[in-house]
Amino acid sequence: LVVTAVVELSMMKPILLLPFIFLGLSVFVHCLPFPRPADLDSSAEHNYHRLTPAAVYISQITSRINLLSRRRAQLWSKVVAVDQEIEELLHQQKTLMSRKFHINGTSQESPITTNQLAIVSEHNTTDLAALEAIYNETNGPMWFTNRNWLNSSVSVCQWYGVTCWPDGIHVKRLDLPSNGLTGALSSAVCELSLMHTLVLNGNALSGSLPACVMSSMPNLVELQATLSGLQGEVPSMARSKLETLSLTGPMIGSGPFGWPLDIGLATKLTSITLFQFDLRGKLSNAIVELSGLKNLQNLYLDSSMASGFSGPLPSPGFGKNGFQQFVNLTILILSHHRLNCQLPSYLFYMPKLTMLSLEATGLYGTIPATMSKMYSYLCLAENPELSGPIPESLFSHDSMLDTFDVRNCGFEGTLPQELCLLPYLSEVSVGHNRLNGTIPGCLFNRSRTLRLNSNRFSGNLPQSIDKQSNLMLLWLDDNLLEGIIPLAFFTHPSLLVVDFSANRFTHIDDGESNLCIAPKKLMRVSFSSNPFNNLSLAELLKCIAPEAFGLNDIGLRNIPVQLMRSRDLRILSLSHNNLTTM
Repeated sequence: LVVTAVVELSMMKPILLLPFIFLGLSVFVHCLPFPRPADLDSSAEHNYHRLTPAAVYISQITSRINLLSRRRAQLWSKVVAVDQEIEELLHQQKTLMSRKFHINGTSQESPITTNQLAIVSEHNTTDLAALEAIYNETNGPMWFTNRNWLNSSVSVCQWYGVTCWPDGIHVKRLDLPSNGLTGALSSAVCELSLMHTLVLNGNALSGSLPACVMSSMPNLVELQATLSGLQGEVPSMARSKLETLSLTGPMIGSGPFGWPLDIGLATKLTSITLFQFDLRGKLSNAIVELSGLKNLQNLYLDSSMASGFSGPLPSPGFGKNGFQQFVNLTILILSHHRLNCQLPSYLFYMPKLTMLSLEATGLYGTIPATMSKMYSYLCLAENPELSGPIPESLFSHDSMLDTFDVRNCGFEGTLPQELCLLPYLSEVSVGHNRLNGTIPGCLFNRSRTLRLNSNRFSGNLPQSIDKQSNLMLLWLDDNLLEGIIPLAFFTHPSLLVVDFSANRFTHIDDGESNLCIAPKKLMRVSFSSNPFNNLSLAELLKCIAPEAFGLNDIGLRNIPVQLMRSRDLRILSLSHNNLTTM
C-alpha cells in the first residue's frame, strides 16, 4: 500500500516525494554501524566527529522541508480563499451590469449587458473618447492638475476630477474647478450620456456652452460654470433636466429680462445662480418667468454693474410676480440691482428663508424694531440710505445667525449686546456706519471676522482674548478707541490681520514680550495715525512678524534693527514720522 501511494504521488506531483527521499537517507545514515564514543580509541575518534555533522545536516534539511510543506499548505488555503473572493466579486459585477440601477432618483436600465461585459471590462469607449477630446481641446497638458489623464493603464474613474457610477465604467461627475482649462469646451462632453454633474468654475475657457449640454444630456442635473470664461448665449433650456444651474457673465440670456432662454420650462430647477449677469427690466415682472419652478430653493441673482433689475421689490403675496410663491425658498441673494425701495416686512416672515442678501440695491428707510427672523446669513450692505438703529429683535439666543453684514449703511446708535447671545456667530461687519458707544467685549471671543471700522466706537479694548476663540480678521481703524493696545491682540493663535489705525491709542502693552518664544507671523498690522507716547517697537517685534506693517504718522524716530532684518516683511509704510536714523 505504501509503495502504491508513493507511485501515485510521483505521478501527480513529483516534488512531494522529496520528504520521503530525505527521510530515507536520514534513517539509512543513522542505521550505519558507527562506533559509539565509549568504544572509540583515540585513532577512531576523528572519524566519528567527521561523520556526525553529515547526519545532523540531513536532519536539519528534513525539518526545513517539513516546515516549508506546512507553510505551503497554509499559503494554498489563502490562495483558495482569494480565488473564492475574486469569483464572488466577478459575480457581483455581472449582476450589477445586468440589473437596473438608479440615476437621479429614477430607475433606468443599464446600457451594458452581461454579454457585453467582456468587451468593455475596464473602459467605456465612448466616455473614454469624450474625456480625451475634452483634455486635448482645453490644453490638458497645462492644467494645474491632470493626474492619470490619458494613462491607458489606469481606469478613467481614477483620472483627476472624474467620478464614476457604481458600474465602474460610466462617468457620473466631472469636477475641474480652477484647474487652468483654456480653449473651447468640446461638444464631445455631451457624449458623457450618463453624467450627473459638470463643474467648470474658475477656468479660462473661451467660446460658448455647447447647445447639446442643455438638450442632449438627460441625466445632467448639475451645471456649474461660474467665472469659467464661457461666453455667448446660453442655449435653450426647454429640454433641460437640470436641478442646479450656475452661470456667469459674459454669458448672456436671450430670454425675456435677460433670463436664459426657456428657463421657466426647466421645471426641475431647485437652485439658480446667475453671477454678474445682464439682467434687466422690472423685477416683479421678471419673476413671472420663474413661476413654473415650484421646487425652487436657492435664487442667487447678482447683476452686472451696468444693468440690473429695477424695483421695487415684489409686493407680498403668493401670485406669480412675488417671492412668496416659492414656498421652499431658503436662499435669496439679490445683489447690485436698482430696487430703490424700503425693506419689505414679508421677507422676515417667509418660513424657510434662512439666507437673505440685498447688497447694493438702493434700500432706504429703517428696519422695523419688531422684526425678528431666524436667518443664518443676513446682508444689507452698501445701502447708505438704510438708517436708524439696528433692532435688538434680530438677535435672540436661539438664532442660527452666522453672518451679519451691514457695511456702508447709515445705521446709528449702539451695537446691540444681544449679539453676545448668538452661539454660531462668525462674522460681524458693521464698518462705515454711524454707530457709537463701546464694543461688546464678547465679540472678540465669538467672531472669526470683525469689521468695526469707520464708526464712532469709544472706550478701551478688553485686556485679554480667549485663546480658544477663532478670531482671524480684525478691523478697528477710524474710531475713537483709546488707552492701551493689549499684547493679546497680536499673539492670539488664529489672528492674521489687525488694524488699529486712526484711533486715540497712546501705548502698546509689551510687558510680557519676554514670554514670546518666537515672533508670530501676521499678514497685516497697522498702528498708523495714533498719538503714541514714545513708541518703541523693539520689544513688540519679539512677538510679531508682519508681512505688511503700517507705521504712518505715529511719531516714530528710528527704525528698529529687528524690523529691517525681518524675512517676513513685504510692505512697510513709514510716512509722516520724525525719522532721523536708520
